[in-house]
Amino acid sequence: MVSPQIRMKDQHEVVNLKLEEIIADLKSDQLDLDILDEIEIELKDHIFIEETTIFPEVKGKGNFNLEISGMETEHAAVWRLFMLIHEQIERKNYSKIPKYLDEIRLILHDHNRREELIVYPLMSEDMVKNAKRPENWVCNKIKKYPNQK
Repeated sequence: MVSPQIRMKDQHEVVNLKLEEIIADLKSDQLDLDILDEIEIELKDHIFIEETTIFPEVKGKGNFNLEISGMETEHAAVWRLFMLIHEQIERKNYSKIPKYLDEIRLILHDHNRREELIVYPLMSEDMVKNAKRPENWVCNKIKKYPNQK
């Protein structure tokens, strides 16, 4: 059985590979909306697990409030970038999408490394079982500032 730490790290790798794939496709003027949807769903599910299960447990194990608050801010930035991507798709203006996806990739590069070094080692073995993101759930910092555009 794969540990939750390994499973969470594996999710990072899968999302990174899909981001690289879609960014490469965009250089050839192709946008695969299915891959974009997969990336968004996987990231939002991943963020849900972290913010509702992992982060609260880790906060109880030490003084990690500032570090976790920063990670939640990065989650909100990624969430907001997906909102901007969807606005561009609705307008049929795809020129900014590569920039937004590259920003997501850059945010996640350092973000994921910090999670893997600081947060994941403190996870308990059973903490990510049966976690399912409700349809209208949004990350903590977006929830806190819902009218941010």
